[in-house]
Amino acid sequence: MRIGLIGCGRWGKNHAKHLSELACDFVGIADPDTKTREVADQHKVAYFQDPGALVDKIDSCVVVAPTNLHYMIVKDALSKGKHVFVEKPAAETPEEISDLIGLASERNLVLNTGYLFRFNPAVKELKKRLQEAGQIRYIEAKNVHEREARRDSGVIINLGVHPLDTLLFLTEERPYGLVCMTTGSPGVEKAAILTLNYGSYIAIVETACEAHGLVEKGIKVVGEYATFEVDFLEQTLTKYVQGSQPYTWSPKEKEDLLRIELQNFLDCCSSGNLRNIGREDLITAKICDYALQSARQRKWVSIYE
Repeated sequence: MRIGLIGCGRWGKNHAKHLSELACDFVGIADPDTKTREVADQHKVAYFQDPGALVDKIDSCVVVAPTNLHYMIVKDALSKGKHVFVEKPAAETPEEISDLIGLASERNLVLNTGYLFRFNPAVKELKKRLQEAGQIRYIEAKNVHEREARRDSGVIINLGVHPLDTLLFLTEERPYGLVCMTTGSPGVEKAAILTLNYGSYIAIVETACEAHGLVEKGIKVVGEYATFEVDFLEQTLTKYVQGSQPYTWSPKEKEDLLRIELQNFLDCCSSGNLRNIGREDLITAKICDYALQSARQRKWVSIYE
């Protein structure tokens, strides 16, 4: 499987490291910044300034470019018959994401979007054991980070998408409506709290940046018979039952989620498994859109889809 990397900023360098170690033919890296040549040389692959030139020489690509370039790059790659892994979000709008999903489906191509949390071993263990909680009553998910705020977009699409995708992965359900409050202007917000109505239960998603000295990533599921708590950073799952000692599950060793995610993409490409995470990305992107709409209008928003 010949694969290329498009975009090699801070996060892209991590992708380059793993692609050079995984069982694939890592052909090259494309990035307009000529300093990227040093990274390409380090991994003994070719350097391209033009993404299109790289796409012509590969079977699949990993796109870690700025979000505003995703749609153009991914559409070009899919149009040329290439499998694509693209960091979230796949494009800037739900309409663009839908277009990419349709193109991938027409051409029987893999289109995966980068949602690390669903590859966390503790999250996967929770999904297997979720029925032990009984009827879900309440879910609380957090992604709070100390990193500096981005200037081009807010925390909902940069940080909030991860717990929202985890909710979708675990429950396989969509909310009927939501209300969202933010600090800062919606679209470049620095903090947000979403309350989502799933009919028989509610979920609260909290996300923020510039939380000095604080990083919180986790999810709690409160059910009829038990409460489960996942610590995304420690990769642990703790089960609480009234009157019993808490039980904590953890993998034998912490896992590198990006490596697992990229290996999953390679496996999908080689096996012909077209279960495209891009489809889930469309659902999450729409929820983010509704959240921003709610924040701007300062009211509850119903979701009829």
